[in-house]
Amino acid sequence: MGIKIYFISGIYGVGKTTLIQTMSKTYFYESFSASDIISNCNGENYEFNKQVTNKYLNQDILVNVVNNKLLPNAKNNILLAGHFCIIGNTAPIGIEKLPMYVYENLNINKIVVLTANPHRILQNLAKRNKQTHYDEKFISLFQDTEVKFATTIAKKLGVDCLVYNMQYNNNDIINIRNFLER
Repeated sequence: MGIKIYFISGIYGVGKTTLIQTMSKTYFYESFSASDIISNCNGENYEFNKQVTNKYLNQDILVNVVNNKLLPNAKNNILLAGHFCIIGNTAPIGIEKLPMYVYENLNINKIVVLTANPHRILQNLAKRNKQTHYDEKFISLFQDTEVKFATTIAKKLGVDCLVYNMQYNNNDIINIRNFLER
């Protein structure tokens, strides 16, 4: 059957990393953050400044590490937290879709897109970063773009996709695990 890759997406501050870390402690998953993988290879820090310098190079790094290091050494299914859209510096509104080839080359088995109330996301970002320069309108647009593009990618890949509104309690882990394991 082999190791499966479950791609857990959502915009910055929705709770991807916290969720996958909790799920990996509770169940037998290996968890990784796409941002951490990329940062470890290129030295860029995405914690506070979410703008990406070279999205193509970064995604090539991600695909290479996942396929050549993580998958061959994995003992359990993988939860990979990442994005379908990022804040870039070329689009007029700052939201850029990542290239389709990335998801084709990651061999994703299922996709979960985490969503939440934009106000809650802003609170999460403020708590983590001590400040944020985004507003609810931008967060809503960013989140809508992420969901639409994720569901489009899932259809093109022929994989199941769950758009899940975070409750920020134990139900999140249970509901998402149920989706992944069916």
